[in-house]
Amino acid sequence: MPPEERRSAIVAVTVPLLREHGRSVTTSQIAKAAGVAEGTIFRAFGTKDELVDEAIRTALDFRPHVAEIAALDRSGTLEDRLLRIATVMHRRFTSIFELMAAVGMMGPPDIAKGAPHGHHGPRDDRDRVARVLIEALGPTDGELRVSAQRAISLLRTLTFAGCNPHMSGGDVLSPEDVVELLLHGIRKDS
Repeated sequence: MPPEERRSAIVAVTVPLLREHGRSVTTSQIAKAAGVAEGTIFRAFGTKDELVDEAIRTALDFRPHVAEIAALDRSGTLEDRLLRIATVMHRRFTSIFELMAAVGMMGPPDIAKGAPHGHHGPRDDRDRVARVLIEALGPTDGELRVSAQRAISLLRTLTFAGCNPHMSGGDVLSPEDVVELLLHGIRKDS
C-alpha cells in the first residue's frame, strides 16, 4: 500500500478509537484496528501525538460535510428540505461534540497547523458551508418571513445548540424538534 494510503487508513481507524478511548488510546489498539504492525504507525507518523492530531484534523475537516450537504435531495416541501439539512448538521455537530469531549478539547482547534490548501480560517469555512446550505434549501417561493440566508443561520444555530449536551442541559433536540421549532415555534395554534 502506498504511504499516503496507509496513513489515511490508519487515521480512519483512529478516529472512532479516539471517540471511545480519547487520547489514552494506545498504538497497540490502533495497530490492531488497522491490521498493521505497531512499528508501521511510527514509520507513518513518527509519534502517537502526530497521528492523534492528524486524526482530529481529519474528523473536523468540513469538506466532507459540505459535499454531503451539496448532494442532498432538493425536492419535497420546505419542511422536508429543512429536515434533510438539519439531519446532516445534527450528525456532524454531534460527531464533533463527542470527539471533543473524548479528547478533552475545550474549544475549536488551532486550524493554522495542517489546514487544507487555500483555507483562510473559520470565517471561510462558515461562508462556504452557508452557501451550500442555502443551495440545499432550494426555492422557498415566498414561504419564509426571512431571507434564505437568515433561515439557514437560524437552523444552524438551533441545531448547534440543540445537539450540544452542555448547551441543551442534556435535553438534546432531534432534527425533527429543530425543524418544528424553527417553522412553528412554541405557541399553540389558535
